[in-house]
Amino acid sequence: MNVLDKAQDSIESSITYQKRKKNHSGLAASYNNLAYLYELLGNGDKAVENYFKALEEDKHLENSVGISSDLHNIARYYKGAGEFENALFYYKRALEVNQGIAMIERVRDDLQNIIDILGSMGREEDRKIYVKALEDLDRKQSEND
Repeated sequence: MNVLDKAQDSIESSITYQKRKKNHSGLAASYNNLAYLYELLGNGDKAVENYFKALEEDKHLENSVGISSDLHNIARYYKGAGEFENALFYYKRALEVNQGIAMIERVRDDLQNIIDILGSMGREEDRKIYVKALEDLDRKQSEND
């Protein structure tokens, strides 16, 4: 049994335990870990399936920071897979959450990813809106420093 197989067994054992204890926070973390492992193994379908499971657990807890991370992970996966419409959808959702909880670095990252995707899609008019939003954010940050 190789290292990745051992990791998968450990994570799946954790999921079983977390389900038994009804520990939604632990389940969200375990599903994220399993998703990442599936990404490393090149199994994108299983990866995104587990990212969505993590998202559901974080929604159950109304864990905004966790939801933000889950949405980002889903968007990042879709971006890497070249599924730009899906990536754009989830980055925009992450952006809304991050703006709501004032996670400025995450807002900046979401905006930059949206700008990159819109550029790749040739949607220059939409891209300009997000470039301006990023410039405004940076200007406000420099005024506050």
